[in-house]
Amino acid sequence: MVFYPFDKKIQSRDPIELKSRIRLASYSKLLRLFLTIFLQLFNIFFVQYKLFHLDIENEIGYIATLVISLWSGVVTLIFSIRIDKVNRKNPATIMSIVIFSLLAVKYIIDSWFAPPRILCCGPYGKIVTELVTSVFVLFQVPNCFRQIVVTIYAVRCKFSKTEEDRIKFYHEMVDAEADAGLLGILECYLRGAPQLIVQIALVFFRHDDFTQISWLEQVSIAAALGVVLPWTATSYHNSLRTQKNDHFPFSTVVVFFIWNAFLLAARILAISVVLAFWPVYTGVTVLVHWLVATLLLYYNFPPVDFYKKDKIWHFMFCSIFGMVYIFNSINMTKGKKLWHYISFYGIIFLENTVSLILWCTNEYTKTVIYRVSFVIVSEILFVGGILIMILYYVKFHPRNEKYRSCKNDQSVENIPLKIFNINNCENNESVDIPSV
Repeated sequence: MVFYPFDKKIQSRDPIELKSRIRLASYSKLLRLFLTIFLQLFNIFFVQYKLFHLDIENEIGYIATLVISLWSGVVTLIFSIRIDKVNRKNPATIMSIVIFSLLAVKYIIDSWFAPPRILCCGPYGKIVTELVTSVFVLFQVPNCFRQIVVTIYAVRCKFSKTEEDRIKFYHEMVDAEADAGLLGILECYLRGAPQLIVQIALVFFRHDDFTQISWLEQVSIAAALGVVLPWTATSYHNSLRTQKNDHFPFSTVVVFFIWNAFLLAARILAISVVLAFWPVYTGVTVLVHWLVATLLLYYNFPPVDFYKKDKIWHFMFCSIFGMVYIFNSINMTKGKKLWHYISFYGIIFLENTVSLILWCTNEYTKTVIYRVSFVIVSEILFVGGILIMILYYVKFHPRNEKYRSCKNDQSVENIPLKIFNINNCENNESVDIPSV
């Protein structure tokens, strides 16, 4: 994966050399942005309805989902505020409108359904419930707000009258889209994946196999596991490639999506099956994995101006991405990552295999055919994901495509000088493209 430039300054970005390479905002892109905003708003109020209006049987699952949602909301809110500080933007007006609109809709929804479940006993139970539900909505705002900012720049880019304004708002759009991608990937790995693990673990704890649960829950799990989470990772990578003026064709998007879908599915299923029966040991193992990843990032990733290079904030910053490393490897710096990937995915494969073997040999699961088939499918998903990842870096990586186009194009006048060093085409060296 390409890395996010935490210390970027939008004002210092160089203009694109050739205007013909700018992929201006189209009506289809605007439609996708509006659809993304709608789905995020729907998700905010669906989770709120599920947490505070439905009578959830398992209290542990309810508390875990609430804590995960609030924790991820705090992290994304802090990152969103810091992004505005680094970029010297002050979107307070738009943020205020979004917050007040969401709170207004929240109270309308509360009036439509039954009163929210009381979180604590006593005379102040209702007050506590209203406070928690309001805070919950506020903490889910940042990612939705970022998509609104991207949409505003896309609309201004599309309907600008001069070419200079189009280029300006295009740069603003792709930078804002990269910011939205960062918050999206944090929400994906800090809220979406853990919440799905809790949901699947409850299924394994209550039932012998997936055929015993309702079709609606099966569809929701399959959609999150096979579409929502891998698409978030793909969208993050695509937005960063666009920010660096890289072409990301549809075939590459498909390969990258399948790679993330297979690896994420294998990882989430492996953690879920052991969490259902051995929550304490699973928690300890995940905690050790998180601490090791945090320490490795702390000593290998240099402090950045994103948090003013403070050591305490540096450790907290690395701890956040240490949680991300429980599920996937996100590049934090430039440089080749071959041995990094080999070590990371080797450890993930070992942890997944041990988890599946422990679950397969335990006495709680009764159906032998179901156990064996589940283990085989999980291992095939992981191995298939690794093979597709190798295929991506060999055939579909933008560096390879640019090298091929550089060799095939005899007249180099159509190649942006900011992207390629023409003298180094024979050596397969690119200037601004990070090696991964």
